[in-house]
Amino acid sequence: MKNTFFKACLITSALIQTSTAHANELVSDIFTGWEGDIEAGANFASGNTNKENLRFGATLNKEGEAKAWGHTVKASAHSATENNIRSEEKYRIIGQSRYNISTTNYVFGEAEYVNERLNGYQYRVSEGIGYGHKFYNTKQLRVAGEVSVGGRHSLDTQEVKENSALAKLSGKANWVINESIELAEDFSISFADSTITLSETSLKNKLSESLYLKVGVTIEHNSDVPSAKKNTDTLTSLSLGYKF
Repeated sequence: MKNTFFKACLITSALIQTSTAHANELVSDIFTGWEGDIEAGANFASGNTNKENLRFGATLNKEGEAKAWGHTVKASAHSATENNIRSEEKYRIIGQSRYNISTTNYVFGEAEYVNERLNGYQYRVSEGIGYGHKFYNTKQLRVAGEVSVGGRHSLDTQEVKENSALAKLSGKANWVINESIELAEDFSISFADSTITLSETSLKNKLSESLYLKVGVTIEHNSDVPSAKKNTDTLTSLSLGYKF
């Protein structure tokens, strides 16, 4: 009886230690390997007109090894005011979780939320699943392409709702030109009730190990917009960023 009890205690202890080790490994995997940056930019003008432009951005990324998960979250906010009247306002957040099948191939799930009331939309929400391939993945050059399918849901300022299937093609490139300069391009085409083309081009100038100056140009074209709205929006920004 004593031997049976002793063996049960040993087995229970071994199970607890194994479970604790797996739990610690899982927690460590979730909370380690992340990197990111925070950006802010502003332009002010006074005189005949008073203008104010504000931009904020943040990125969190965990690349992930082969046979492991990786995650990316990007958020941005932009507003413009002229003579105390809000002329532009846009908020965007996009998240992606991917499983790295190998060092070059991955599958992913993605969701995006956009709010741009002054361009006629209370919100646009899209979600999809897809496949990605890394054509180059070195410290100097990273190039990847993705294809996904899913859905898009939108509500305009006239309370008109639209739901449609979505197909999306996208490409991402980062080129470290030298120790101080980095060029990046994110490009995507989304086919749904309207076709949305988005290009985000940026040039970073490293000021220190953590600080950088960024010049960016974002161009977004929507083939079908509410009446009296322009199809293409262009935003040129100058931001100071902190990398961690």
